[in-house]
Amino acid sequence: MTDARLGAVAYLNMLPFFHQGNITVFKTPRALNDAARRGDVDAACMSAIAGLRAGFRPLFPAFGIGAAGPVRSVFVEPVPFSAAEDGFWRNWERGLPSREEVVLWTSGASEHSEWLASTLLETAGARVEVIVDAELEKLSAEALRARLERHRRGRPAAALFIGDPALVRAHSEPATFRVDLASAWQAFSGLPCVFAAWFNCRAPGANDASADQSAEVHVATLSAALESWEALGSRGRRDAIARFFQSASGALLNSDLVTSLETYVEGISFAFGDGFLRTLAEYEKILSAQGKRKDLLGGVSKGVALS
Repeated sequence: MTDARLGAVAYLNMLPFFHQGNITVFKTPRALNDAARRGDVDAACMSAIAGLRAGFRPLFPAFGIGAAGPVRSVFVEPVPFSAAEDGFWRNWERGLPSREEVVLWTSGASEHSEWLASTLLETAGARVEVIVDAELEKLSAEALRARLERHRRGRPAAALFIGDPALVRAHSEPATFRVDLASAWQAFSGLPCVFAAWFNCRAPGANDASADQSAEVHVATLSAALESWEALGSRGRRDAIARFFQSASGALLNSDLVTSLETYVEGISFAFGDGFLRTLAEYEKILSAQGKRKDLLGGVSKGVALS
């Protein structure tokens, strides 16, 4: 099976998988998830929670995007309007919320990060209203604050940023307080965080010899991609990171930013050991407890989608 359709997201953290150009890339995690559910790809590095909900089987050995420490590219950025609200968000990072209802502003790009942030807040005692705003990533800090003030109705509010736009935002505004979702998950569970995993996107429940054979081919392809990435050497990987990020984000690159991006990629776990597999099992337990609701935001209130 040499013509397998593999899908990934056009984010820097997946570059080691698609740098050879033999994997189709999608603009956002949600776009890839939709393609996988339609059957447009045979295997995909899709949002972990979306793959589990769809009943897809993770490839084994397991690959994906995980972090055993801060991930830096997925974070909740609080926008406090008072000292009390600032204290709420700083307490939430330590698992001590003091309010019951919060607003989570998101671009709608990532099912997994929306689910994870909402689940962690709900587990800590909050009720979450998720509001989808496709313009989120384009908003300045001032514009975001003004928009939240119009819609939050006195509730603590924060924005969720993911992927390369999150890296750009964090680099341009390094002093802003943010809650790294990988760190928050680790504090809650004691386990490393999985954001995306490679799933065999055959029909859920497929367990025939053909499915097993295709999975073996996918694993071999991904293993070769990671070996090729390592073979580039430090200088080659740095150059590839700079070229991709400049093209994908349009950000103005300097040596410090490229070094930061290089460190970021080095901190990602692409091949999963036992700890990451336990995380996937824990996600399944949480989904079961939530009743595997069919809406894509778990047990949260979706709120409205803004144009």
